[in-house]
Amino acid sequence: MRAAGRSRADSTRSISNTTTSSNISLDDELEYIARARDLEREITRWFGTTEAGFPIITSALFDANGVLKGIRLVTDSRPEHRNDITEANVRKRADAYMFGGIMAPRYEIDPSRDCSTLPPAEGESQVGDIFIKQACERVSATGTRKVFLRVNFFRKPGQSGVNPQLPTQLTEGQFDSSARVEIFVADK
Repeated sequence: MRAAGRSRADSTRSISNTTTSSNISLDDELEYIARARDLEREITRWFGTTEAGFPIITSALFDANGVLKGIRLVTDSRPEHRNDITEANVRKRADAYMFGGIMAPRYEIDPSRDCSTLPPAEGESQVGDIFIKQACERVSATGTRKVFLRVNFFRKPGQSGVNPQLPTQLTEGQFDSSARVEIFVADK
């Protein structure tokens, strides 16, 4: 994983763990310098938090003693809505569900053994001819880590590929394409 604004001795990054809260602030100055100079490669390098080329949101779970107990990675759909002149070279929101396919082998998740396909809820429908709604769970071979993986690619109730008021007009972005990985210390 890579966080924005890394590798500076005078960075504004600060991490404080207490029994009541954790605060993380990241310095994005290097990304803005790259944008000002229109350096596409550097923009991609310092652009937000990414994993395997996908923009993600990360979070951590600490116990009451400040010990890290879990990490969550969720694909982030927000970067597509930025209006920057030069885009970072990251995967698009429509591809977000593919992040699950990259994370599964990393944590030894076998779809036939560890995953279940969930049925569509009322009003959910496929995108084109694809409907993916999968939940996976795996405990590591050593029994020390529990991994949950959730992958979605479908239309939610009320979303459509065409404008209901004007059936000849296609809609944009009316679908859920996401992946979520949660890694926890397994209970003993």
